[in-house]
Amino acid sequence: MANWDVIIAGAGPAGAATAKRCAEHGLKCLLVEKAALPRNKVCSGMIMGRMAQGAMADTFGEIPVSVLAAPRYLEGYMIHYPGARKQPVRWKTPIGWRKDIDAWMVGKAVEAGVELWQETRVTGVVESESGYTVRVEQKGQARDVAARYLVGAEGADSTVRKSLFPDLEVRYVQNYRECHGDTKNNFDDNYFNAVFMPASGLSYAFAVHHKDGKVILETGAATGKVQQQREAVREYMASVFGFDAAAKPLWRDACVMALLLRGLIKGEFRPARNNALLVGDAAGLVMPLTGEGIGTALKSGLIAAEAVISAASSGSFAAGLFLTRLDAIIHLLDIMYTRVRSIDTGAMGAQYVADQLGQSWQATLEAS
Repeated sequence: MANWDVIIAGAGPAGAATAKRCAEHGLKCLLVEKAALPRNKVCSGMIMGRMAQGAMADTFGEIPVSVLAAPRYLEGYMIHYPGARKQPVRWKTPIGWRKDIDAWMVGKAVEAGVELWQETRVTGVVESESGYTVRVEQKGQARDVAARYLVGAEGADSTVRKSLFPDLEVRYVQNYRECHGDTKNNFDDNYFNAVFMPASGLSYAFAVHHKDGKVILETGAATGKVQQQREAVREYMASVFGFDAAAKPLWRDACVMALLLRGLIKGEFRPARNNALLVGDAAGLVMPLTGEGIGTALKSGLIAAEAVISAASSGSFAAGLFLTRLDAIIHLLDIMYTRVRSIDTGAMGAQYVADQLGQSWQATLEAS
């Protein structure tokens, strides 16, 4: 059975950042990824806001032009709310496909000395006094690997989280995406267009942006409600934005998002135990309103790396330091969540709501 200092499950932004930083400090790191890279990911591919852009630059350097899509940068975000003027939120934002961005970050981690196992799925975790035995499956074959430290970064449906917290009740929503060719619409292709509908409350009902000559539609709904939401969105787009309701997408895909934010804010869910840590989507670290998760993924991954590095030199558990530093992110999410929920959608009229949504969106971009 192979032995490592730290095993990181999941080769997204959180996993790549954790692995790279640990390897740079001399730790023997294994990064396991269930898919073959580059692999698709349901995500806008925007590096949005101060937190994401700062952590990306500090950890991986400037994103190469070859990794970005066309246009390489969006001018910002356009907030649409029925009965109100459009609200532009200007913020230069790099954009690409996550398959390319993630592969680039993982490549940087490998250059730093990380060993990468692709097409390797974590199927279970056993904790002992000496660390963790991780059962993985490679091409239908099971094997065990062991490490003193374990980081779960494998997304919303994290096997590491389920192993550590088997009694945790998790609600999920489904994120849905479809890609169209040069389809008729009235959206500004220099912006990420977030469309709010009163029935969706203070979460945007859907978003549209342009990338590499394609039109990307993203929406989400409770499990089992995606088809109904998709039809309502396409009808609304046709009636308001000139979209061809009969247009057939080039492709479509979906993923799930774990709704853990309230538990994090209330302290009911603490995403670490002993020397096992959860980061990014596995910990439910997603920005309210915007749904942005790359910044919180990168930052939580770097905090996890710092905790592991410190624990490896001191012999203490990594969870204590990790949770202490993670509380700053959770506090920030609480502030953003409270701000958005305080918007009165009924008393002040549509323009007031649109203004408040634009200001709150700006605040999330400025958060670091």
